[in-house]
Amino acid sequence: QMCIRDSSTDNQLLSYRNKLAEFLKKSNKYSVSDILASISSLNMTDEKVFLYSKQKMHDKALDILIQLGKASVDFSQAEAYCLNQPEFLLTSLLLQILKLYNDLKAQCDVMK
Repeated sequence: QMCIRDSSTDNQLLSYRNKLAEFLKKSNKYSVSDILASISSLNMTDEKVFLYSKQKMHDKALDILIQLGKASVDFSQAEAYCLNQPEFLLTSLLLQILKLYNDLKAQCDVMK
């Protein structure tokens, strides 16, 4: 069965996601791990990053943001995340980007 989407469906989905985001930010009356499990297979990166941050699982939040930036080599979202946290995470971000660089370099070296 095929799902046919139009602009009204997209608007409705966006509305639901905005309401979910508002609820997640305003309330503490939910299980973060249950919500994460429920959305694990969905493309809801903003929500996942927020929930991981709420649990102080910054490494997982950064992993998501780095994966988003990897294709375009734009890590500005990951950097902004680090700057907006009380913990000093820029070192962690830099180390993860260096690991990506080394992994890519190793792949290129193997192909030679």
